[in-house]
Amino acid sequence: MFTAALSFLAGNLLLHQFTSLPEWFVPLWLMILLIVALALFVTKSGYTILKATLWGAIGLLFSLHFAQERLSERLPNDLAGADIDVVGTIASIPQLREGDAIRFRFVIEQAHHRGVVRALPELVRVSWYKNRGEQPKAGERWQLRLRLKPPNGSLNPGGFDYERWLFQEGIGATGYVRQSSDNRRLTTVSPYSLSAIRSGIYNQMSSLLESSDERGVLIALALGERRDISPAQWSLFFNSGTNHLVAISGLHVGLVAGLIFLLVRWGWGWLPYRVRSIVAAPRVAAVGAILAAFAYAALAGFSIPTQRALLMLMIAFGAIVLQRPVRPLQLLS
Repeated sequence: MFTAALSFLAGNLLLHQFTSLPEWFVPLWLMILLIVALALFVTKSGYTILKATLWGAIGLLFSLHFAQERLSERLPNDLAGADIDVVGTIASIPQLREGDAIRFRFVIEQAHHRGVVRALPELVRVSWYKNRGEQPKAGERWQLRLRLKPPNGSLNPGGFDYERWLFQEGIGATGYVRQSSDNRRLTTVSPYSLSAIRSGIYNQMSSLLESSDERGVLIALALGERRDISPAQWSLFFNSGTNHLVAISGLHVGLVAGLIFLLVRWGWGWLPYRVRSIVAAPRVAAVGAILAAFAYAALAGFSIPTQRALLMLMIAFGAIVLQRPVRPLQLLS
């Protein structure tokens, strides 16, 4: 397993050495090389080399596929600056900006331009200026008229790379909502949905901590929403090298899961022996830790760092639940 994992990682890293994505024929040549390798290493001694080559090729093709998919999720040039009627869902807690502007992420389900169905990036980032009507909420389904542009940013040496950030977040276009009588809410969000719960907690914390200078930091640690952190605080975090610890990250998810594991294992020992004999304490504690990690990751909106941490914790604690002895190197692989 270690050989396979290391080879797969090497294949992933190999793609990052290209200055541009390989052409379509590269996977074909890789398959030809694999066939040649299979013919050369049919002996037992060549099995390890064949296995490493195969997993390395899979890692390369895996990264190549997702890289091409991500690059294809950009606004077509002929739709830049055009009015497009879209239907979709608000995918983030709407952020109130200066000048009565609301900013949010929008997942597009269908789009029409001049009566013709067009393919658009699934995720866009839009602003709604001077909206005097119904305020949008996370999780709601809306019909909107948008004016979009490709995800570009200014190139300022030493400054924030906005275009790179948009690419990392999978945002294929930015723009704003055009004033139109067709803009309307299609469906409301259930009060028990994850979006409604996160929005409710955000509004409650914002209200209770309105006069606190640490409001943005506390909200970031609870919900992963970093937009309320002041520039001065961000500067302090960047200068101290702790900026990656501000919002919910894999470290926080791991700490919560570890704490719940210890508490449940300790508390299980206080139950009557007949109850304790049904299921071993480590197995119960592992299940509790997985549930706690899942709940905390959900509060963060299942960001990439929390997804990664949740997956690794499920593998580690899953081995405990299944009572499988796993070596550290094998677990890491």
